[in-house]
Amino acid sequence: MTAASAQAGPLPAVASAPPPAHLEDVMPLTSPARSTLSALQDNWLQWDSAFLRGEETAAKLAVGDLLQAAGELGMSRLPEACFAMLARASQSANDGNTVRARWALGMAEQLDPGRPEVAFASAAVAWHEGRYLAMIGHELRGYARLGRASLLLRLTAENLLVWGIAAVVLSGALYVALQLAAHGAALIGDIAEFVSRARPVTTSYLVALVVVVLPALVPAAWIAIPFYWAILLAPYARPSERAVVGTVIAVLVGAPFLLSAQVRRVAVELSDPMEAARSLQERRLYGGLINDVEALHAELRGAAPAVHLAADLHQDLGQTEYARLLYQRLLEMEPLNAAAHNNLGAYYLRRRETSQAIDHLERAAAIDPGRIEPHRNLWVLYRDYLAFEEAERVLARVRQVAPDRVSRWFSEGPSTLAVMRDGYARDGEVRGTLRASYEPKTQLDPVAGLSPLRLFIVGAFLATAGVIAVLLMRHRVGGSRAARARSMPSGRAVAWAPGLPSLLDGRGWRAFCALLAPVAILLLPRMTALGYRLPWGFNPGASTVWVVSITLLLLYLAARALIGAGRIRVD
Repeated sequence: MTAASAQAGPLPAVASAPPPAHLEDVMPLTSPARSTLSALQDNWLQWDSAFLRGEETAAKLAVGDLLQAAGELGMSRLPEACFAMLARASQSANDGNTVRARWALGMAEQLDPGRPEVAFASAAVAWHEGRYLAMIGHELRGYARLGRASLLLRLTAENLLVWGIAAVVLSGALYVALQLAAHGAALIGDIAEFVSRARPVTTSYLVALVVVVLPALVPAAWIAIPFYWAILLAPYARPSERAVVGTVIAVLVGAPFLLSAQVRRVAVELSDPMEAARSLQERRLYGGLINDVEALHAELRGAAPAVHLAADLHQDLGQTEYARLLYQRLLEMEPLNAAAHNNLGAYYLRRRETSQAIDHLERAAAIDPGRIEPHRNLWVLYRDYLAFEEAERVLARVRQVAPDRVSRWFSEGPSTLAVMRDGYARDGEVRGTLRASYEPKTQLDPVAGLSPLRLFIVGAFLATAGVIAVLLMRHRVGGSRAARARSMPSGRAVAWAPGLPSLLDGRGWRAFCALLAPVAILLLPRMTALGYRLPWGFNPGASTVWVVSITLLLLYLAARALIGAGRIRVD
């Protein structure tokens, strides 16, 4: 299995160092944050040491401590530690200790639940154990989990776009070749008959053959061959054939614009600022998080989404003074931001500055009455200060919005202040702003690789094909339907040429689909080579994709054989 063999080598650097090692080097941190980050480092080293000793119980305790420390920072996932555990598990399975590998996989799942890489690593371990059905199940589960990894899902969607464009364009080129097979004899015959008015018959057929294959004899014009043939065959093509060729040309013309927009989208998704916004929204803590948040703030030039996101992060890190300053700045930009008012109210309530706390919390409740957090904080404030009439008034408001929440407040025990982390949910705004400000270093140019001489040669060939096509349409002497029918290919071999029987019957779109299916299947394993390499934390390899592609191709061939049983036509 490719994934297993790929992971059997040296471990990545992350496997020997705690993920958040350099957070505190980026900006000053408060003592509680420093202690928590230090605990994360120590807990990781404890897990790694316990793993190497094979002590599962000690490793479980270290994982619990890791998650507790991450929770103190407002985070619930540690992706880099998860990937490091996967590398350790793979190495252990490669060394023959699959039992230790399996409990390491379970702990990796705890650190970042639902990651597809955990399923792929489980497949690698199952392969080492000889449990091949389980391996297939883990592989399929890994691909099914792509929806939980937003970056991987977005890049996969972009790769599907590139794959689709490539499949349509390549199928279009093969479609023109199929047209040549169907109508080539008639084309050569008509050209020869037209030339025979001034030349001997033998010479006229030689001239006709040269006219058809001439671009293939000139290397500079090879790129124009499909277009050249498509123009020459236009007089013989049926309406459905012309529609197919026109559609393929439209896709080809639109491809540079689609791909230019895609480059912008992908560049933004892979940028450090977007990684910070995405990770905070998913509560993932990684080594460069603070640095990337600062990059996001600089890139967006202090826009409201960046300020809001940074304020929420400072709040989770326990740096309440930083958070207060940022929330106040945010309210200058967005006076009706209910989350900022609520969080400032919670800040002042902790400091026993009740007048300012009430002011901000009442504003938050008035701006967005449907949010429970400001109401809860007001209820806590009034209850703690024995203002029972005001507390009852807050409860009455909440009963109108969410009656079930009131009963829960009384059963939750000691009161805790509710903060609103709406800044983490503004990743969509961050994405849109980054895309709008993105300036590509280069623009896609369809003719960038063509010299002026080569462009002239290509243009000359296409113009020549156009003139010949017009002459054939006006003066074709052998172009009757009966003559064309006699010149079309026939025989059992025709039945196995994808799309050719349908093309001969005048079903152009069906012929194109018969070509598109195998071309798309064959290009499937090359999807990431055509598009973008996915940033896997554990590379699954291409074995599964190749198996799926080969299986689909065999099913396609089997379907053609079944359809063609007892008759020649298979389309």
